[in-house]
Amino acid sequence: MEKQSTKLDKVFKISIIAGALIIALSIAYYLVIFLPQKEKGRVEQQKQEQEIRSQEKEARVVNLSECLEKNRKNQLNTNLGFAEMQKAGKISNADLSYMVDDNNKRAKENENNCYKRYPQN
Repeated sequence: MEKQSTKLDKVFKISIIAGALIIALSIAYYLVIFLPQKEKGRVEQQKQEQEIRSQEKEARVVNLSECLEKNRKNQLNTNLGFAEMQKAGKISNADLSYMVDDNNKRAKENENNCYKRYPQN
């Protein structure tokens, strides 16, 4: 009977040691393999998000520049057209002044719309 209990004690001790070993290996796996991979994935995701934000900002800068340039060209071409009409005698100096002022106001509104449409912050 004593032999059997010592055998059971041995089996029990081996089971406890095996269980402790499994727990230790699980903790080691978590700390050495799982957490670093998780952190690496998080860092990579942050880099990708930063790259996307950077590309979006660059696109807004380009779009704003294009919008402002288009607005300036339209303003200039319209004012030049008014000047040609005045030279041809189709409009008076007073009308020219009014039309240019009105066009410049519209151009300023369009410029403000460009800044609203493509914010730079």
